Amino acid sequence: MTMPELAGALADATGVQAHPDAIGRFLRKLGVTYNKRRWSPPSDAAQG
Repeated sequence: MTMPELAGALADATGVQAHPDAIGRFLRKLGVTYNKRRWSPPSDAAQG
């Protein structure tokens, strides 16, 4: 979910209008982050 989508969902659910940047700053202040995982090829065992 992108920040603009999150802002839209917040507005729909509660009627609160918030700028996506403000939501991002708020979430980072709470320690909520999203880190992409590194891609790695599947192991031989997983292809079983």
